[in-house]
Amino acid sequence: AWYVRATDLENNRFGITTGNRYCDKESYEFLKKTKLYGRELLVAKRGEIGKVYLMPKVNVPSTLAPNLYLIRLNKALYPKFAYYWFTSELGNKELVLANKSTTIGALYKDDIKECYCIFPDIDEQKRIANFLDHKTSEIDALIADNEKLINLIEEKRQAIIVSAVTRGLN
Repeated sequence: AWYVRATDLENNRFGITTGNRYCDKESYEFLKKTKLYGRELLVAKRGEIGKVYLMPKVNVPSTLAPNLYLIRLNKALYPKFAYYWFTSELGNKELVLANKSTTIGALYKDDIKECYCIFPDIDEQKRIANFLDHKTSEIDALIADNEKLINLIEEKRQAIIVSAVTRGLN
């Protein structure tokens, strides 16, 4: 089974693949309380405290590594909406402020349970999440286009430099 760590999700490595860890069947059964099916909310408890992930649906058995908390949501809260809430400025502050550790930063389950999450009815949550999905994909496409332009400009700049230096040598 895939032993899901924050670093896997951060690097978009899903399932049993190079760089990811896995566990055997016996360990997977031992860790049955943290079996993952997809669409669960995962929160970093150390390191980048309060970083939130939405577990992707994968075709392999998966379980949670100890650097993440699993938040199973009830039917009143749409997973993608909860993800957007806890990655928003207001929602993430709830998680960051929940870190009451005085030395090495750490987030604890009881602290997470005290976090507020404002939410409308489930249909409105779905509409909001879909709207945000659409807008973020538009923004991602614009970013990708700009990165292509930046690379093209860098290539042209390099070609101009090479041309100028070559002419100068002749």
